[in-house]
Amino acid sequence: MDLPKALPPEVAATIGTWGPENIGQVVLDRMFLDHWAEVLQDSNPLYTDDAFAAKSRHGVRIAPATAMMALTMPFGWRPPGALPPPSAAKTSPLNPYMYLRQTYKLGGAVARYLNPEFHKPVKLGDRLRNRSRIIAIEGPKPTGVGDGYGVEQQMEWRNQNNELVATNRIKTFIYEAGARPPEKLLHGFLPGIYDDLSGYKLPPHLPGEKPMQPLVFHNTPLMLFRAASAMRDWNIYHVDNEHVRAHGGVVSMYSSLLFLLALFNRFTDDWTGPDYDLRKIDGPVGSLLHPGDTIRIEGAVTKRYVQGNEEFVEIAAVMRTQAWTVMPATVTVSRPRS
Repeated sequence: MDLPKALPPEVAATIGTWGPENIGQVVLDRMFLDHWAEVLQDSNPLYTDDAFAAKSRHGVRIAPATAMMALTMPFGWRPPGALPPPSAAKTSPLNPYMYLRQTYKLGGAVARYLNPEFHKPVKLGDRLRNRSRIIAIEGPKPTGVGDGYGVEQQMEWRNQNNELVATNRIKTFIYEAGARPPEKLLHGFLPGIYDDLSGYKLPPHLPGEKPMQPLVFHNTPLMLFRAASAMRDWNIYHVDNEHVRAHGGVVSMYSSLLFLLALFNRFTDDWTGPDYDLRKIDGPVGSLLHPGDTIRIEGAVTKRYVQGNEEFVEIAAVMRTQAWTVMPATVTVSRPRS
């Protein structure tokens, strides 16, 4: 399929413009928190213990910071008439991302860079809404899985009180590879999309800091389905091997970008406990995570500083599998000054 080098003017005109808000269809409740903690095996009592959380600085149980995306995932199915009729905003020109995906059937989408920032905790009973805008489109570009486009987006999430909860700057690559012989399918590293990050080395751990224990996570096929359930993300590329092999150019389904972020969240929680809040994750993606991979995250504390009424800690962390470096990241946490 020949992909266009230029967008229609009415579609290109939407670049830089915020799209309509998406109102989350669920509120944060205990079942969501318990399910998330069960799947990620995250023992942070701020997520799991009502009595502990009530005495904490938050006053109530909160969600892992990276859960903001899961709380605005749309339902995959609802009974007829359960949803309101389409709004007028949905009749306006598609943004470039959706225009390209729908017009040219670019079903494959992989993350290339992630930079979520977390501004306010999500508490029990909160309902989030989000919106996004396209910053840039690059392509078409040939890659190891097929032709497609690099897309850069900005996203933001707010709660029911219009308080800013989180933002994200994300770069993805969208494509549709089509069928290919099994011996041509790729595992993990996608040439032309990812840079080889295997040479990344952690910087030295600050003297006197508590050691960071590596997190080892076995990415079984069942784990992908459990993660999809906990994160409300049933994207076909994360749960259907046959579809991915036929349309994605890779050996099997792969974990979502939300799962990557959730694992960094879990790794950080293991070191900080409930004393700190996650504030930022920033880094490039260098590989997909497939079933059968063994995930290992290691980290080093690299910086401490005070800003306003908060103490900040920066952590250099890296996620690897037995074959590839998946993502090196700078992870920032903070707590109120005592």
